Amino acid sequence: MVQEDYQKNVDVKLKDIQKRAVMHGFRPGKVPLDLIKKMHGPAVMAEEVNKVLSESLYNYLQESKLDIIGHPIENPDKNEKVDIETQKDFSFHFDIGLVPDFSLALNNTEVDYYDIRVKEEDIDEQEESLRGKYGTSVEADDAQEDDVISGTITELDHEGNPKAGGIIHKTFITPKYIKDEAERSKFLGLKKGNTLIFNPVKAVDNEHEVASMLNINKEEVSGLQSDFSFVAEEISRIHPAETNADFFSKVYPDGTVETYEDFRERIKTDLKDYYQKESDRFFSHSALEQLVDETEMNLPDGFLKRWLLETDRNLTEDIVNSNFDKYARNFRQELVIARISRIYKLYVGDDEVRHYISFWFGVHSPADAEDKETQAKVKAFTDKFMENEDETHRIRNILFERKLWETLRNNLKVKVTEFTYPEFTEIVMEHHKIKHHEH
Repeated sequence: MVQEDYQKNVDVKLKDIQKRAVMHGFRPGKVPLDLIKKMHGPAVMAEEVNKVLSESLYNYLQESKLDIIGHPIENPDKNEKVDIETQKDFSFHFDIGLVPDFSLALNNTEVDYYDIRVKEEDIDEQEESLRGKYGTSVEADDAQEDDVISGTITELDHEGNPKAGGIIHKTFITPKYIKDEAERSKFLGLKKGNTLIFNPVKAVDNEHEVASMLNINKEEVSGLQSDFSFVAEEISRIHPAETNADFFSKVYPDGTVETYEDFRERIKTDLKDYYQKESDRFFSHSALEQLVDETEMNLPDGFLKRWLLETDRNLTEDIVNSNFDKYARNFRQELVIARISRIYKLYVGDDEVRHYISFWFGVHSPADAEDKETQAKVKAFTDKFMENEDETHRIRNILFERKLWETLRNNLKVKVTEFTYPEFTEIVMEHHKIKHHEH
């Protein structure tokens, strides 16, 4: 970079500063230019040099059409220390990481897709849940498995007394969710005002649930060995709602469910939709994992390690080196997705985002969609929503993921197998367990 590349803009900036300068001993705007240069010249020059550098680097990458990973980073070995007050010409060196050459053929990869069957037991369970949700809560005399018992839980010391500085918390417990049979039996038949002693960790055997029960952080659960007392203060029992027209209209206010047969069929449809969305997400996830596993590419590891350190100041060399396999895998997956996006032109335009927002507003608005006033409201809502960059970015990601799923589903060799939902969840858990061990 030579002086002619930046000096004209430096002069313009300094003259602009001179026009606005106010200094003791001079009239406004009449401070000598030499004094302005002495005071502001180096800072203005540094700003303009950086601007020319950024523009030149950007233009070079655009013109050369290089396919790079991340962004260029300075080469500390070749770059000399800059003295902005004495130098006129500058030389800057940058390193770039090129996307490795790799081939990707979706039609040669076979991936499992799970068609999840809805069982009658699933419908029964959902019916029971909905009847409970819209049922009536009454106070009960003694606790049964499905009851909700509210009370105060207190941590005890080794002698069975309240522990000094220990946990005390008002909580809710439903016996049927207690996994340990011996601990669960302590709650059955419990009456208001009764006290029992139990061990939450043994009873629940789940760190998240124990933490929620005791109102503590999950990390605190691992070292917790104390027994706790529980004083029952209220026992609530749900009387399930009757399956009649009033119940159907509360659960499905759109008026499409009029009979018990309609109700069961709607549950089946909703469960099938939910199950398949779960299956679709797992399909995209596992398909991308498989494509990454089967695609050979040689990443510029040295550049990527430096790039990670440059872009995240919280990282250290030790952290990057010990976790680099995970970082590298994420890079490979992003490159695979980018290649699929380029091949199949997976672009999400503003019109698609607007359509998604308008549709969402229409679904949640009871007004007639053909009404001009409603259409004006939808447009105003959409225009306002489009101004929120975070939300529009989120919607673009949703729409892109849909297109990616469709592309994978339509172009991979898909082997469809039917399973029940419990069987599917076991497959997912086993898959994650294996992948966690591998990575």
